[in-house]
Amino acid sequence: LYEFAPVDTGTVLHDSLQRFLSLLAAEGLSWNDFTTETAERLVSQALDEEAAVYRNLLMYKSARDESRLARLKRRLLRTVDTVQFQISKGDLVPVAAELQFGGEHARIPALTYDLQNGLKLILQGRLDRVDMFNGDGRRFLRVMDYKSGKRNLDQDQIRRGLQLQLIMYMEALMHSPFPMEAPGQAPASTVPSALLYYSMKEPVLDLSPDSIPDPENQKMQIRQQLKPTGLVYEDEESISHLDRSFADSSMVIPVIRKKNGGYRSSTSLITPEQYTLLASDDL
Repeated sequence: LYEFAPVDTGTVLHDSLQRFLSLLAAEGLSWNDFTTETAERLVSQALDEEAAVYRNLLMYKSARDESRLARLKRRLLRTVDTVQFQISKGDLVPVAAELQFGGEHARIPALTYDLQNGLKLILQGRLDRVDMFNGDGRRFLRVMDYKSGKRNLDQDQIRRGLQLQLIMYMEALMHSPFPMEAPGQAPASTVPSALLYYSMKEPVLDLSPDSIPDPENQKMQIRQQLKPTGLVYEDEESISHLDRSFADSSMVIPVIRKKNGGYRSSTSLITPEQYTLLASDDL
């Protein structure tokens, strides 16, 4: 008998988020303009629809499933609220979800590499979310991948070929005609502003009697814990478009400013030279 497993949680959350976005679009709304009440209604509808078709009603197999579904709704609603907050803090806006590169009917061609043995390596994939902002002759791009658990991005792991997903996604965007623009609209240059993971995990708060925060501070704690992880391109203009107003520790990107200027030494920042080397390394 197949039972609901941790891997199912990630799949259901991911697919329900895509259902939520479809429902949002059907009502003529975007990430920037839906209310809490709308989010609650559409999140509930999205998860109910997903549960009704997931693995032959697997989510309705036992008495525990009703409470599990309620927990997943709270988790997805928290995700939707946090992502909306993160997007509102910067200038980059979502322009594509579940964007396929490579394969039949793909809007972006596959990445192709010539191998030493004369064969070709063809990479295909699907991007959970692509954000973009055009300004002053530059296009700024952010790729976001949703995960059910904690995930980070390490330059050394990329060099070793163990974490190629996000940089391959970004390269597919950087070196293809961008499908969200009409011919002749492309800026002079494209900046790989951020390669990020968003974890749809359950945040852990200190709820001891002496530490219970007020609701607003509690929400800020949650948002801080759910800040995306990954790599941020070290370019002042690009960073300012990702988060317009942070003075010290950003709430939406893994970057911390020094009081005397510049940024704290951090593996989350990637210089233009480092990005170029990683993107051009032989597979």
